[in-house]
Amino acid sequence: MGSAVMSDLELPPAPLTRHPDLRGYAAIADVPVTLRAELDRRTIRVRDLLRLEVGSVLSLSRPAGENIDLYVGRVLVGSGEILVVDGMLAMRVADLRDKAPEGAHEPSPEEEQG
Repeated sequence: MGSAVMSDLELPPAPLTRHPDLRGYAAIADVPVTLRAELDRRTIRVRDLLRLEVGSVLSLSRPAGENIDLYVGRVLVGSGEILVVDGMLAMRVADLRDKAPEGAHEPSPEEEQG
């Protein structure tokens, strides 16, 4: 889905020193991180991959209308809904996670290449 720079995000202005949850993070506030919005994943065989052509349709397992996942790096941090804003895809954040749920794991590089 592409990356967003801070100017693209609709965030209320909040100086780091005034927001109690952000105090102490001023030193790293300008460090860029990669956000990834993931619609779904699918594993296919090489033979099926080789048969793909323009116009091929891949079915996915996620039901239409369900929130998509939001990752920072390989860590799931939330979910949201897909929007179209000024002709561009966007995501409205619906849920943010403080930490991963019990039993959850980060995908390995092999799983990510899936």
